[in-house]
Amino acid sequence: MKKQKFNATIIIGDPCMMVKSEEDWETCGYGEQMDKLGFKNYLSVEFDEDAPDVVDDKGNVLGSFCTDSSMILVVPFDDLMKYNPDFNVHIEYPHSCTIIENFCGEATYNTRNDTTTIVGKGNVNFKSVAEE
Repeated sequence: MKKQKFNATIIIGDPCMMVKSEEDWETCGYGEQMDKLGFKNYLSVEFDEDAPDVVDDKGNVLGSFCTDSSMILVVPFDDLMKYNPDFNVHIEYPHSCTIIENFCGEATYNTRNDTTTIVGKGNVNFKSVAEE
């Protein structure tokens, strides 16, 4: 199981929407090796669920995300903006990714019965919940 600690505003979404070019997409191993693009703090997860919501531990919806590439990336938003200052999919398509402000904790994932869930434990507890 992979896990990553964060102390930043994070973004959860498809890395194919975050990279600057097709060349960078290939360089990072299609989202699996974001360190090849200079990212030091990230969590990449194979993910096949359809447009899950991200909910806190009280059931409040924090956002949602989708994936075209079958990968999900959790990364500090500032790091993404340093790498790709033109990234604006979260503005154009707000349901394509979730931003969690000032997250201090650990992000990981669980896979059960062929369903993967992104989980955050910290000052904001969250998890992805597949649409029913």
